[in-house]
Amino acid sequence: MRVSVRIGKDTVLALKELEKILPRSSDEKMTNGDILTYSWKLISTEVDSIDWLKVADLDIFSIVTSQEDVTGVNTTMNIDDDVEASLNDFKFSLTREFGQFIYFPYVVKLVLFGAILIKRNKLSEYKK
Repeated sequence: MRVSVRIGKDTVLALKELEKILPRSSDEKMTNGDILTYSWKLISTEVDSIDWLKVADLDIFSIVTSQEDVTGVNTTMNIDDDVEASLNDFKFSLTREFGQFIYFPYVVKLVLFGAILIKRNKLSEYKK
């Protein structure tokens, strides 16, 4: 499934960070959709135990090594249908938890932040 989203600066930095730290062969280029899919599969078993309000308040520069200046971009991500369905379910659970409507780019941001926290062994600080 192709999903077109406008992602902000924090999400762009998270994508760049995950591109550096996720496992892959040396010549393989991971797309944004690949990174999102991997990140979702990484955190999907932890979703209910994470304090997403705390993750939402996270300063991106506390978990990334890059300090480069980036801007938000429009991007199209190719993701599996089952991953998209799971992300939409997660979006609705976040809507209940936050008490307001949540947009898909925000879901992407939180998933990427969660994956970085797992890879940096800092997720325990963000558990309920």
